[in-house]
Amino acid sequence: MKTTMALLLTLALLCGATALALDGADWLSADQYYYQQLSPEHRAAWADDVANALSYPAQQKAERDRRHQALACMIKADNPRIFWIDWIDSDAILRFDTGSEPHYGGVVLPEGTTLPELQAAFCEGVDRAVAEISAKLSAKADAKAKVRAIYAWLCENNTYNDAQTSKHKKESDPVAFAYLAAHSAYSAILPGDACEPVCEGYAGAFKVLCDALGVPCICVSGSMTSLSAHMWNYVQLENGKWYQVDVTTGDAYSTEQFCLMNASGAKKYEYAPNPYMGSGVNPDNGYTEGAAFTVPELAAK
Repeated sequence: MKTTMALLLTLALLCGATALALDGADWLSADQYYYQQLSPEHRAAWADDVANALSYPAQQKAERDRRHQALACMIKADNPRIFWIDWIDSDAILRFDTGSEPHYGGVVLPEGTTLPELQAAFCEGVDRAVAEISAKLSAKADAKAKVRAIYAWLCENNTYNDAQTSKHKKESDPVAFAYLAAHSAYSAILPGDACEPVCEGYAGAFKVLCDALGVPCICVSGSMTSLSAHMWNYVQLENGKWYQVDVTTGDAYSTEQFCLMNASGAKKYEYAPNPYMGSGVNPDNGYTEGAAFTVPELAAK
């Protein structure tokens, strides 16, 4: 899961050095799990989208094949600190999907705020959350202890946002910030604000905090039991094995059983990762709406 410094340097150069930092906080995650599965061609398209996400709202139209379109939703999975976008379409226009209905253009920020102010608040929120979690950990805390502490913090400080689920289709352009925030790490990182998370917000925030505390973590999309669309996380412990964490469901039922689940536990609740994470391969030419992404196998025990 280690990303080379060369990769991060390349992304930094492509995105512009000044766009990558706010008071020293990088917007890109150190690991780029899904990016590393891409072909060179798809990596170039990915870099275009990263550059536009980091320069928003000063986006530059990207002349490239529409078959790369679905790549951008995976940028958010790899980099949930970039909370101010939903994803960017193939022609570099910001796009939000409220249910099955796409919207293009900007997002309405809360009255009296600017994007830099929201970005600063988010970074401060991450630092505050990490400090609160770390205060409850011993100096020798292992990955399992850190995961449990992050899980507990998110459950204690958030409530599922029923008003902003994927069924919320009727927003008009531009999209309200409440919808964007609920589907991003922003909502779960800043407890007590007006924005509460849905599953994407919980999962994104969980990865942000795992990244900060040095626990390998990825966001996983798919389905479980009666939910046809859901997002959760996988974490890797020191033994090299992967385990599943579903903060959303754990918070809903006030239980720890959805933290550090093995393959048997995931099977019990019918978790099914989307093997292509929202895209599929065209067997005729090898192209996709994005690319074929895979996830690790969960530990048997």
